[in-house]
Amino acid sequence: MAFATVTLAEKDNNGQQKSSNVAELLLVRGLAQIVRHRTDDERSAHYESLMNAEASGKNSKKGLHNKTKEPPAHHYNDVSLPGMAPKAKQYLPFFQRGKHTAVVEFVLSGHRLKLYIPKEGVCIAFSPSGVRAPQRATQGQQGRPAATAEPFSEEAFAFTRQHCLQREVEVEIETMDRGGTFLGTLRILGGGRPLNLGPALLEAGLAKLHPSFDPDRVQGGRELSAAQDHARSARLKVWEGYVPAAEIATAAGSEEEANGHASSDSPRETVTVTVTEVVSGSEFYVQMADEPRLGYITDQLKSLSVTASAPPQLQVGALCVAQYSLDNEWYRASVQRVISKDPVNPQYAVIFLDFGNTDRVGGKSVRQIDSALAAVPAQAHSCSLAYLKVPSLDADYGLDAAQFLSQATGGGQRMTASIERRERQQQSRGKDHVGSQPLLHVVLSKEGASAAESVNADMLRAGLARVKVAKRDKAEELVSTLTGCEDEARKGHTGIWIHGDPGSESDDEEAPQKSAWGRH
Repeated sequence: MAFATVTLAEKDNNGQQKSSNVAELLLVRGLAQIVRHRTDDERSAHYESLMNAEASGKNSKKGLHNKTKEPPAHHYNDVSLPGMAPKAKQYLPFFQRGKHTAVVEFVLSGHRLKLYIPKEGVCIAFSPSGVRAPQRATQGQQGRPAATAEPFSEEAFAFTRQHCLQREVEVEIETMDRGGTFLGTLRILGGGRPLNLGPALLEAGLAKLHPSFDPDRVQGGRELSAAQDHARSARLKVWEGYVPAAEIATAAGSEEEANGHASSDSPRETVTVTVTEVVSGSEFYVQMADEPRLGYITDQLKSLSVTASAPPQLQVGALCVAQYSLDNEWYRASVQRVISKDPVNPQYAVIFLDFGNTDRVGGKSVRQIDSALAAVPAQAHSCSLAYLKVPSLDADYGLDAAQFLSQATGGGQRMTASIERRERQQQSRGKDHVGSQPLLHVVLSKEGASAAESVNADMLRAGLARVKVAKRDKAEELVSTLTGCEDEARKGHTGIWIHGDPGSESDDEEAPQKSAWGRH
């Protein structure tokens, strides 16, 4: 933010030209106060003159220094505060009628601002539709974990503050999210052509469009998409290091890579996770521990109006909010299958985006999902136990393997997942929102445990899996450890080895249909 001294050129009583400091004029009239600086702070070159002007205003008891005269009351409603979403929603019909002039009172982040709309006498929280700047660092509070700053978050914040703070702007409001933030278009007035904040952030590489952004459903959507394309092609800021998926596939140059197998030469990533759903002995879903977006999703769902009417008939792949039958709580979901098109009470098979479990729900147990809530990526990550081939659920020991994995990972315990490989999944209708993320092949263990103490190793010792190594896998030490665990089960005739070597099975057999194992 830039600070300057503003002067007015005027003539005195003798007709002589003089310059008057605007800050001094305000202080003398008791319409402002001086910022008290510390000794090491930078300050105005006219600081002493400002101090004298403030003293003069105090001595003459003008403005705010006049204690005998009540200051004029300025009545306004502030619906930008937490918990004010229901009250803010009352203003939405008025705001959707054309354009409104506002003043930017405060900049909260690169894409979120507090506006004062004089005509309505109200302060609101506002964000450009579909635009998300990198998140700034936040402290943990009210059960929410602290979040570290994302790259370029401060640059985005400085950009918006420099162009918008205390400026007169023009807004067109389209809708409002569950938290009470109004969404639309913001243009900064003055100085020639108005600056549209959303495209300006995107073009500077200081923001991205929400993953589910549809340019045809948002006013000015094509302009927003074009601005992002410009920054992405130039690899600006948040797009540094961006490589299109097509280039990755071309660089791989092999059939195995085209099928989604990543090289094991890349450094392994270790993350802390919580297992939320077990589908089979090898397939399960996890949430990343301490993910701040989970807290945001929870808060948004708590403010959901369950009294609202159910949406019209949903199609396969549609996002919604659905009520889980086991706890009657509401969660984000995606329609996997339309079971019944009964106009009174349709039936849907849904998958919950943030847990990976499935359920059958009726039309009365689904609600429309807010656009801001729908824009948050699915928090359930599909995983498989690396280097293992586990019997399918309908095969011998398949159910035992699933129960073993469920018991080893249940209870919401924090676990360490070493990501050995990422595999692009073949998306199917109805699962795109969860399956759009890569399948993670992991070595799963309790925090601080070694590979020999991992769930992968324990399952091999129990005779519920075999070692399976792809040609490109080069984790020789880890594979050797797992092979030793497999040998223990083979020699002890445990599990699948009870009658000796069960023989090799085709790795290309059709994957078993998923069945909801229940949330853990």
